[in-house]
Amino acid sequence: MDEDISFFNSLTRKTIKETYDLKVSDVYGNKCTQITSDSGNKYFLKLFKSKYKDIQQEYDIQGKASEFSVAPKNIFISIEHMFFICEYAHINLIEYLNNTKSKKIPFPLQTQIYSLCARLDLANIYHNNGNPMNLVMNEHERLYIIGYEMATESETNDINMKKTLWQFARQFRHYRLRCEGLYLMYNEYIVDGINLNIIRNGDVCIPPRKDWDECTPPVPIVHNPPLAVPRGARGPRGRGPPRAVPRGPRGTRGARGAPRGARGPPRAVPRGARGPRGPRGPRGPRGPRPRGPRPRGGPRGKKPPRTFRVGKLDNISKTVYEKDGEMKCCDFEDFTDRLVPKKNKTSQKKKGVSKKKKQKKYFQLNTGELAVLKKFVKNRKANSLNLLRNLDFGNLSLNRKTILSIFKKLYDQWKAMSADKRTEMERDLPLSEESDLAIRLAEIPLLTERIAVLKFKELMRAEYSDIISSSRVVSNAADHIFSSSALKDVLQIIVQAINQRLKDFASKENVDFKQYKVLGIPAGQILVFMGQKRAIELIAEKVLLSNLKIDSFKIVALNEACNIHLAERIFNPVKMLDNEFKKMVAISKKLDISDYLKKTSSDIGTMKSIVDEMGNDLRRASQYLGESDSFMEITAGSNKYSILDLVYAILKKWNETCTGVRKRMVTPPKKDTGKIKELLERSTARRRSVVADSEDDWSN
Repeated sequence: MDEDISFFNSLTRKTIKETYDLKVSDVYGNKCTQITSDSGNKYFLKLFKSKYKDIQQEYDIQGKASEFSVAPKNIFISIEHMFFICEYAHINLIEYLNNTKSKKIPFPLQTQIYSLCARLDLANIYHNNGNPMNLVMNEHERLYIIGYEMATESETNDINMKKTLWQFARQFRHYRLRCEGLYLMYNEYIVDGINLNIIRNGDVCIPPRKDWDECTPPVPIVHNPPLAVPRGARGPRGRGPPRAVPRGPRGTRGARGAPRGARGPPRAVPRGARGPRGPRGPRGPRGPRPRGPRPRGGPRGKKPPRTFRVGKLDNISKTVYEKDGEMKCCDFEDFTDRLVPKKNKTSQKKKGVSKKKKQKKYFQLNTGELAVLKKFVKNRKANSLNLLRNLDFGNLSLNRKTILSIFKKLYDQWKAMSADKRTEMERDLPLSEESDLAIRLAEIPLLTERIAVLKFKELMRAEYSDIISSSRVVSNAADHIFSSSALKDVLQIIVQAINQRLKDFASKENVDFKQYKVLGIPAGQILVFMGQKRAIELIAEKVLLSNLKIDSFKIVALNEACNIHLAERIFNPVKMLDNEFKKMVAISKKLDISDYLKKTSSDIGTMKSIVDEMGNDLRRASQYLGESDSFMEITAGSNKYSILDLVYAILKKWNETCTGVRKRMVTPPKKDTGKIKELLERSTARRRSVVADSEDDWSN
């Protein structure tokens, strides 16, 4: 390490930029760079702008986060050259998932993100930048959080769990990565707080993180201060020393003040006449007993019950209570025993925490499914399982897809159980949520078919409107391509320019131009021709000089239509819905869903007609641009486009070319301050004059 520190001390900004080929965007974008010391060890270096002021604060905050096993460990900092070096964690999470072509964050990595955000709250650090590009990991897939340029210290103990964790979950959508488990963990935290099981799962990594219990601060024990003098050691309190000078005679009394005013009105309720109080609420837990000294004095008398605290009459003469002797008509010796209810004798339990019996697991569900199941059970309307009996979700706000997969998984595992294991599960009381739900599911007839119907309904609800709206957008774009006069003029002008070039070639070679003349060119070859920069710029210049209004134009709805993948958003879902509908027709022989199938059949027919109409519009636009009926894969050079993407690429190339030519035409030419040829002639003339008397002698 000493060799590495000396190597770090020798680094300067110039050396770093030249050796590691750092771009300006890397420095301003807060990107880390891999460096290798003379000893062969690898580290991460972060270079800052020369005027950056908060490098020390960021270094300290990252160091504090590394103490809680969140960030890479800090190694070295140079304030003079504005860089610091930390532990080597070379794999960026987003790049790793893109390279592996993964569309979902693995669940162990989701639990690690949950654990890291919880540890940041323990460190009192608000990260304030939930960009997934700030997640890196080592070769053993242990995650770290970097990028503390916006981080601050915070006294709020849950700000990262409420904000940073939510930002990570939301920003993964930008990279088209799914993380349903992270959403469920966040929702569970908002309702129930920290889940230690998720944190322990997230801490299973190499090298291991600091134990969670060591990160949490201990609860302080408050002790009262010791007594200044031990109890009982203080002697009798004596009087002070006698006065040095005896007290003199008292002076005359001053004048008396104003007399006291009249007495106020009497009490609204006489003392002692107020009725009994209402019933007292439940008593809270008793607080800790103070350890200080008891108050000095006589014995502490216990007060009577509250309902028997009454006022006393010291003198009962001339009242109703005045009597001669004691009354013998009533015997109240058993009054207290009968008034106070007898307490049931309970066996004294030994002090100490009783260990709960660990319940055996009979079903295998992941953490995300358990969280959804917990919410499902709390919802009384959903837990009644009427959705399976009525084959309708109604207005239940649940993760429907996950609930149905849980039903299927529990039922399949229950069917795979042996009879002995089922009996053991039913006797293992109290039943867990999974066991109770599995037993109730097994009592529902045709459960597999009911789950399939609900899945189809949910699939139909999710895909139907999206397919129709996407198809209409694509059809609208195809219609505008077919009717765009500007696009037609541009393509015809390009064909005209190509024919002129061919005509010049034919006249030069003395051949018939009709052999080379083209009437039209497919749009794919037009795009390839537009790759010739000089030729397309000359065509754009001619268009600008002729004042044609086609130098910059757009096609309505084309940008929105290009964002719709025809296969994934339209054709594949339609095919899947058609196949699933055929399965529903077979299930309708067992379940009464004929009314639903009639309505669904009509909807699917409408959807197919709209999709077919879209296909016809695309096919017509493809033929209009000189391509074949296949509008999905059109070859242009080495690339393949759909008809929409092909037109979008032609428009983009044309608009960019016209913009560049227009700028060049508007910009005045630069003045030639000195031409190289003139300078060479002058210098040559001077040299010749030195050798000969004149240039004529030199030429002779």
